[in-house]
Amino acid sequence: MVYQPKQLRSCVRRNEPLGWIHPGHHFDGKIHGSHQDWLDMPTWLGSDIAGLRESVFHGNFQYIQLIGEINELLQCASYGELTQEYPDDVVRSSKDVVPTRREPNVIELRLPEPFDVEKKRYRSRVYFAEPMIIDALVSLGHLMKDVDSQMWREEQDRKIDDCARRLESWVKKPTCPSAQ
Repeated sequence: MVYQPKQLRSCVRRNEPLGWIHPGHHFDGKIHGSHQDWLDMPTWLGSDIAGLRESVFHGNFQYIQLIGEINELLQCASYGELTQEYPDDVVRSSKDVVPTRREPNVIELRLPEPFDVEKKRYRSRVYFAEPMIIDALVSLGHLMKDVDSQMWREEQDRKIDDCARRLESWVKKPTCPSAQ
């Protein structure tokens, strides 16, 4: 199991940014300095988003806006500029990040909401981890959920479970710092 501190590193300001690791099925083992590398590599984050251009956005400019907002939040996370909602908070808030209740090692990065596309309201979530085995952030995936759908909670739970499996598989790879 990968553990992380209660105070998330993405919420502790720093002068030098944390690096991002963007694994995928063919993870190359490198920590990429730029938070934007994920889009051009075969990453889990990139593959989760790839289908949205046609299925949700239909090539729309809002797809480009989504990528821009994700990049901005990834950069803010690397500098510790985000605000944290704790899992035991009584009232849900609009804070930027929260460890998921379902899998506390999987952290939910919240994009500003709602994200309106063709008369539907979506919430966009980037899932990542802050494993204590390395001083970096690890992207795990993305979910664009239709908040008007009655199935959004089940879809979100499936994605969180998938991201937890991805994290466990990354930890077992020979390129992971814990394996060295």
